[in-house]
Amino acid sequence: MRKVKQRKRPDKALYEVSPAGLAALRAWLEHVEDEPVGGRVVFALKLFFCEHASPATALAHLSAYRRYLERRLESFEALQARTADSPPGYPAHVLNHGLTRVRATLAWIDETTAAIEADAKSEAAGVTRRRRGAGRAARSARR
Repeated sequence: MRKVKQRKRPDKALYEVSPAGLAALRAWLEHVEDEPVGGRVVFALKLFFCEHASPATALAHLSAYRRYLERRLESFEALQARTADSPPGYPAHVLNHGLTRVRATLAWIDETTAAIEADAKSEAAGVTRRRRGAGRAARSARR
């Protein structure tokens, strides 16, 4: 922690992640759960911090989230089938909300997965190009 003096405001404290803290974060990110104790919000939280992990870790979290939501969708659809003869009302509206939200999130997972995969391919190609370019530059310098 570093204290920063301010003129018209109280002094503030600036924090930075220690190497041990970063290692703990990465270990937490590497642990992928299909049914996290904290529920569905854990998937978004871990994905938010995946800039500190590999694209493979982010994809593993998205895959686990997909499995989680597919189970939810299956149970919602079963409930919808069981209540199909019930009169419409607020419970049906809430069920439709759940179905809509799960389907939208599944579509988001597909889009996000494709974007991460494309980014990883671009990054790998960029690294390859840079390495090749660096090799050419080194050979040219030797000539």
